[in-house]
Amino acid sequence: MFFKDLKGQDQAVSALKNYIRQRHLSGGYIFSGPDGVGKKMAALACAQKLNCLESSFDEPCGKCSSCLKINNLAHPDLHIINNGDDEIKIDDVRLLQRQISFRPYEGAMQVFIIDNAHRLNSDSSNALLKVLEEPPKHNLIILITSKPRLLFNTISSRCKVIRFYVLPRQKLELILKNDYACDAQTAHFLAFYAEGSLGEALKLSAGQIMQKKNDLLDNFVFSSKPGQGFARISAKEDARFYLNLFAATMRDVYLVKAGLGADQMINADRAPEISKIAQRLTFNRIEGICSGISESIGYLESNINIRLLLNNLGAQLWQT
Repeated sequence: MFFKDLKGQDQAVSALKNYIRQRHLSGGYIFSGPDGVGKKMAALACAQKLNCLESSFDEPCGKCSSCLKINNLAHPDLHIINNGDDEIKIDDVRLLQRQISFRPYEGAMQVFIIDNAHRLNSDSSNALLKVLEEPPKHNLIILITSKPRLLFNTISSRCKVIRFYVLPRQKLELILKNDYACDAQTAHFLAFYAEGSLGEALKLSAGQIMQKKNDLLDNFVFSSKPGQGFARISAKEDARFYLNLFAATMRDVYLVKAGLGADQMINADRAPEISKIAQRLTFNRIEGICSGISESIGYLESNINIRLLLNNLGAQLWQT
């Protein structure tokens, strides 16, 4: 992991490099920002830099045994708490408490990364607070979160905050084309759809996003009988992707009807079909469709039958 790979996060990278140069990178830090903008990559780059055996001025070498172990998440002085969508319980923090009481086993500093730190519960937050009040030397604790407001104020007040931001659409589009060899149509779509998150854009691009996107549009939006293919969708994640794509398409329809050009469309590669829909629908009808999609996305988060939800939506949409 290299700091130079953190695209569009110059302010955060500069702050971290300054802390490292001044040997002030220790204790507790909060890496705050939306998902997919490089927070965990930055945390691992810090771990590599602090423990690198052949480090240059600003970057870890990426080749020594320490860098390779951290890159493979196999270094004895790298500790990661990542419970996914589950809460972080007190036993997770108690293990951290035991580990942090020892000196580094192999490197210069132990690095503890708590991913999704906003999932700390009350007990684990209080246990972590005790560590942050007097963090032992040669230890760095990094809390990664996309929801900093959910952290206890007492924890936030004892940590330095490094903020990460989404990328402007034009900048993300250029990065995708120049650094990741995305074609122009894919880069344009992802720059809009990923909402400034390079990580999300790369994840989508790896899944043949354009083929999947256009298949959904052809079968469920631009078809002569739109919505009849809803029965093919049963998984919640697939339904969420479809509904978000449908919402993005209707945004395009609204903008085209308002007179904006194709460069402002998310689905610019499907401009002719979107223009035809814009000619057929009134603004009130477009707004009604958008409301139906928005309600369905809200219902999707509850335990509801996916096919029933989508069939009901299909019955409401595209009425003349």
